[in-house]
Amino acid sequence: MANDSDLRFRCEACGYDLRGLPVTENCPECGRPIRSSLPQSHPGSPWQQRPDAIGLLRTVLHVSARPRSTRERLRIGAENRGLKIWSVLLAGGLVMMCIEGPLLIKAILDQNPALIEDSPAAIGLGALATVVIGIEVMVIEMLVSFVLALRGCGRRREVTQACGAHAAAVWPAVFAFAVTANALLALLSARPLSLIDDRELYPVLIVIVVAAACTATIWHTAWLMQAVPRLRHRNHPAAVKK
Repeated sequence: MANDSDLRFRCEACGYDLRGLPVTENCPECGRPIRSSLPQSHPGSPWQQRPDAIGLLRTVLHVSARPRSTRERLRIGAENRGLKIWSVLLAGGLVMMCIEGPLLIKAILDQNPALIEDSPAAIGLGALATVVIGIEVMVIEMLVSFVLALRGCGRRREVTQACGAHAAAVWPAVFAFAVTANALLALLSARPLSLIDDRELYPVLIVIVVAAACTATIWHTAWLMQAVPRLRHRNHPAAVKK
């Protein structure tokens, strides 16, 4: 539940206290229509509208391809916890596919079933990656929240939670690209092309996974650093009911 400071109905552009003013007027401070600051003016992200597998995939796509639109749609006070958990689990599964996928491709094209023997190691890597990504997501969120709180724009817990849950969706987006890149490399190394030697292939696959993790870390941090300040005045639904 939001605290009392979260429940002031304010202008979402400048933070002016709009309590007692008709919604048909404009903000006395910045001139923005008061109606545009109502919570119902934000339809919510795909996950907030539909918290299932389709909503998860659509949110991953929106967060990565249309970050500004996603920020504008976010509702404060909606359920977001499941989004973060499923984003981390999906990212961990994609890390496993970054290694397992190329092995399967080479096993089929090279007609070498022995490559499948490495599957348990890939599954173990995926499980480990899920734990590491989960920890990193929490650390990034705490550090960014601390930095923004020092700057005076990250003190609203509801805003930080909503932005943090959606920022975590960049991880599966990045690793989806890594899976695609590794699959293409496997195709180039398999017969009949055999353009890449097997001894060179596996180190490259690992490098791509590490590069993807670094990219996701930077992207996650940047997404939070931009979203939280822009949404710091976003109104909680209870602000209108109060």
